Amino acid sequence: MLISTKAIVLNTLKYGDNAVIAKLYTQHSGIVSFMVNGVFGKKGGNKSSFLQPLSLLEVVMQVRNNKSLQTLKEIKVEIPFSTIYQSPVKIAQSLFLAEVLHHTIKEEEANPSLFDFIHASIHYFDAFSNNIPNFHLKFLLDFSRFLGFYPTNNFTEETPFFQFTDGVFLNHHADTCLDIDKSSVIGKLINYKVNELQLIPLNRNQRQIIVKHLIDYYKWHIPSLPLFKTTDVLEAVFMD
Repeated sequence: MLISTKAIVLNTLKYGDNAVIAKLYTQHSGIVSFMVNGVFGKKGGNKSSFLQPLSLLEVVMQVRNNKSLQTLKEIKVEIPFSTIYQSPVKIAQSLFLAEVLHHTIKEEEANPSLFDFIHASIHYFDAFSNNIPNFHLKFLLDFSRFLGFYPTNNFTEETPFFQFTDGVFLNHHADTCLDIDKSSVIGKLINYKVNELQLIPLNRNQRQIIVKHLIDYYKWHIPSLPLFKTTDVLEAVFMD
């Protein structure tokens, strides 16, 4: 059966000399993995550039229920990126978010709300001409809604301590809570819109700490998550 659908690139793995196994999140069928031949070399055309992490594609795929790797019959870019691959910061953030999505989305079925959220987030991220240093932090929190552990939005002066085990803000500090400054950042990330993220001033060290805590929050709820490899790239590109 041939299916035409939008798709988002999550991961590619080189296979042999001239092919990759590409994992895409599709609007029609959720997670689908493909064998893509003829990617490298002169005859590969633009295939390798099409398969960059988080690329927004339109594909025609041939789906056979008895196969783990499907076939891409047609592939083209839906929305060309204008800024993501021009900025080392955005590249690092994209690699990190693609890795998070790769390890957390498992459904081989359509989820229109999740697809639309990821698609719109990537499109906004690219369309914004400047860097958005806190974008990946906001994305992690908003994405957790679809994974079932979005924090309770009860951050106030009376409940200023974020407890990462239950995802709530408490009126007292416990061993499972972040301190008041880090909790305040989490509260702001929950409440601020994407276009307000510049109102949360974080230096390189503070941002690294928040990323670590958010990853710990994810791992508390998804114990099988592996160690993310792209956090080192994030640490390298951000400047105070």
